[in-house]
Amino acid sequence: MTGPPGSGKTRLGVEFARVAAGRFADGVVFVELAAVSRAELFLPALAGALGLEQRPGSTLLSTISETIRDREILLLLDNMEQVLTAGPELVDLLKLCPALKALVSSRVCLGVTGESEFPIPCLDFPEPHRPMPLHLLEQQSAIALFLDRARDAKPLFSLTPQNAAQSPPSAGSSMACRSPSSSLRPTSSCTRRNRS
Repeated sequence: MTGPPGSGKTRLGVEFARVAAGRFADGVVFVELAAVSRAELFLPALAGALGLEQRPGSTLLSTISETIRDREILLLLDNMEQVLTAGPELVDLLKLCPALKALVSSRVCLGVTGESEFPIPCLDFPEPHRPMPLHLLEQQSAIALFLDRARDAKPLFSLTPQNAAQSPPSAGSSMACRSPSSSLRPTSSCTRRNRS
């Protein structure tokens, strides 16, 4: 899944994993890569999420692949743009583990063989300084996502004329969809490159 920050990639991935979990006998493993800043840290992050430690005398890729080779697992790799050049390592792992599947969220494509892109479009956002009735405002996808996240933090939150009148971030701002639970929290074209 590719798309700009705040477009709902993580939420969509988690929901997909929840719905598809029954198809994977060994479950779903969520790997958060937002804090991983270098590609060489991709495999250690993956091993950590799988609860694995590198075996003495073995590469980390071998340790992971030998341990999960026959397992039916869905990897949900979130924020893969942080470690984009680790894409070929992911491909190698998938080749070594035929029952393993990966759902990747990223701002851009990995550019690897076998990749299928599912673009997540930017959210509809109301034009600044153009008043809109509340019932129409709630139908804007960015506002609907904001309300959903706001209600996660405060279940009784509702859109009112007072809070709707507050100056929102501009539509192009990555703050437009940030969650109110942490000061407003969770905008790419994909150029296909082929790397084996």
